[in-house]
Amino acid sequence: EALDYMARRTAGRIVRNAATIGGNTMLVLKHIPKDTGEPFPSDLFTTLYALETKISYYLEKNGQFKAYTKTAEELLQAIIGEPKLADQIVLKSYEIPVKKSNAIVFAQKVALREVNSHSIVNATTNFNINDECIIESAVITLGGIAPYPWRAAKTEAAMLNKKLELEDVNSLSIILAEEVRQKLEEVEARMEEVPDEGFTPEYRTQLAVSFFYKSIINA
Repeated sequence: EALDYMARRTAGRIVRNAATIGGNTMLVLKHIPKDTGEPFPSDLFTTLYALETKISYYLEKNGQFKAYTKTAEELLQAIIGEPKLADQIVLKSYEIPVKKSNAIVFAQKVALREVNSHSIVNATTNFNINDECIIESAVITLGGIAPYPWRAAKTEAAMLNKKLELEDVNSLSIILAEEVRQKLEEVEARMEEVPDEGFTPEYRTQLAVSFFYKSIINA
């Protein structure tokens, strides 16, 4: 019995250490609704979401498995609307779109430890900037703010068709901070299941803004 127990423990560690893409995805999707365990702020899935990754999966209907493909964002929204869907799908494959020539993708996170620690907040930005430094598209995705990756849509909209300049960071940061505060208030009840490690909403907001600032510097 002792050997059997150790074998199971070892097998469990191997699975966890593999850190599969599918495992990351399902931890996010299955922990969206209340009373399903604490939300999982996956660094990987936040990035897949920002990259508009296409996820193919099978869904059983009337004894038949049918194949579907949605972007990570579309699949997430489908499960937010119908949580039981997360228990009915079998993931098949992922397709990350070829990076546009002027796209700048930047992933960031802050956690208590370098490894084996969930992010306090993570972020991935995906900016497409033309040769004149005009922002043609902007994706700002944050994890750890809501129980799933979340896009700062108002800030994204405020960046479109404008030249990438440091002098605009302050006004854009004000928009982003207000968006983050509103989202934190909206999901406060759901996020109460996350263990309290002393991080205030103000601190999470500051992290989101600092990530944004660094993404602009990087771009």
